[in-house]
Amino acid sequence: MYVCALKYFNTLFMKSPQECQNINEVRECIDTIDSQIIELLAKRFDYVKAIVPFKAKTTDAIIAKERKEQVIKSRRNLAEKYGLDPVIIEQIYTLLINYFIEQELKLISTKNV
Repeated sequence: MYVCALKYFNTLFMKSPQECQNINEVRECIDTIDSQIIELLAKRFDYVKAIVPFKAKTTDAIIAKERKEQVIKSRRNLAEKYGLDPVIIEQIYTLLINYFIEQELKLISTKNV
């Protein structure tokens, strides 16, 4: 088993890409990071669900257009800071936010939150 294969291994202690000795080590590190990304998305969704009771029960309040635009702009800036393509990050976050908005709307319609 490679260092990166540990399920909850802190990425601070993972090998750097340059330290990986073979393709399997690189892939295991990528898999570990992907697992952490998915776990963080699930946590983010928990917060999305937690915010619903604080919002007005209208479509406009759930969509929160100004907040959405603020988040997208912020994530674009983070992408640039870390050398990623801001257009791609904007697309990813737009998809993500739209999905979470759909889920919020479902919560309101089914649970009377």
